[in-house]
Amino acid sequence: MERRGRHLALCGAIALAILFAALVIADGRAGWHGLIPRVVIDSLAVLVLALAVPLLIYGVSHADRVGRALERLRGFIVLMQTDTADAMPQPLPGDFPTEVQGLLDAVDSLIGGRLAQQSIPARQLETVLSALPDAIVVINHAGLVSLINAAAKTLLGPDVAKPGTSIYDALDAAGVERALALAEGRVVPVHTDVDTVDGRSLTVRVAAVDGGRGAVLTFDPPHGEAARTLDHDLHLLEMPPPIASVADDTRLEALPIVVFDLETTGLDVAVDTIVSLGGVRLQGSTIYRAVTIDCLVHPGRPIPPRSTAIHGITNDMVEGAPDFAEVWSDFRMMSDGAVLVGHNVGFDIAHLQNATRAAGIDWSPPPFLCTYLLTAALDLGLPSLQLDSVAESLGVRVRGRHTALGDALVTAEVFARLIPRLADSGVTTLGDAVALSRRRKDILRQQEKSGWWTGQSR
Repeated sequence: MERRGRHLALCGAIALAILFAALVIADGRAGWHGLIPRVVIDSLAVLVLALAVPLLIYGVSHADRVGRALERLRGFIVLMQTDTADAMPQPLPGDFPTEVQGLLDAVDSLIGGRLAQQSIPARQLETVLSALPDAIVVINHAGLVSLINAAAKTLLGPDVAKPGTSIYDALDAAGVERALALAEGRVVPVHTDVDTVDGRSLTVRVAAVDGGRGAVLTFDPPHGEAARTLDHDLHLLEMPPPIASVADDTRLEALPIVVFDLETTGLDVAVDTIVSLGGVRLQGSTIYRAVTIDCLVHPGRPIPPRSTAIHGITNDMVEGAPDFAEVWSDFRMMSDGAVLVGHNVGFDIAHLQNATRAAGIDWSPPPFLCTYLLTAALDLGLPSLQLDSVAESLGVRVRGRHTALGDALVTAEVFARLIPRLADSGVTTLGDAVALSRRRKDILRQQEKSGWWTGQSR
């Protein structure tokens, strides 16, 4: 009914305009002169203007609203090109007129159906693997579990219960490394023995995963029946390419990146210090969750209760934590040569500068990109530029908020989602992205005033 009413209103406005034009023409002809009094013509003109102009303005504004909504919908579809996309971002109530909302629902249904079809082989494989009686564990190059079935959980214990935990929590590290060395380059699995951390000896078949990404460990079935379940995150087997040098013309899809975040004792970069550092490696829009850092840092000063209330890190938690210099060596090894990315990253870089200077470490900020500035410059019509709001608007699930690694992972997904939107705006290289983020001079001036690193005047 709403759409029909708008169409009738527009048709009525056009009809009145035609009627008015016809009367003016008729009155101007010699044969009709004097038949229609001038006062009637003037009255009809006023009526036409009173009715037609508002209706025409409404029609133009509605068309403009539809155009903006279609542009927003197109942006959503572009986002679905990223590796991290698994659902269409949900618009805010009232974002779309009825016509565009119907189109959104149709596209959402199509994408959901295609994703469901693509997941069928994976679910079938899960069913097959979970039914095998042998205990199966897949680990990556760093010993992190990327797949484990119920039989392996029963055999190895609850410490190795989910992807992302370390196999060395259950098995002797030296024995596992020896088994991996034996399997490397072999076409068929090798048989050997490994010890558990509680002193048991287990026979294991080891098959290396191509490219040194990890190995498949198979053990004899444990005693008793195990539930038919399978937990996995096979992305943990993926490794990024070596970091190559970057330049202004390096394309965003090929950019080596470390997305990182810090938790601190407070918001004053002049006096506050780091209590936690988290980061994850990206190559363009591909997130490598196997390459992460997540460390508590001894801040060298008490953590105020107001800061603990935000990030949950207490003085007791950092009592035995390493100092910054120890954590820095791991972060430097991970990030050396990469572009740093963060949400309001100037705050974090300023803290890194202060911490390296205090520790006597020679370090200058590398090229960096800020998802806050990029989102602001793209002007996506978001209700807020805070990380939670940006993530929600781009269809990124927020998990582990206000932890260093949790925020880094959310920001990594946000950046991955921004890459196709940037390309859609003609921003395809590192230099393009830096130039775009420099457009928000108002934000940059405010950040510099707060002591954050912007790269503007240093």
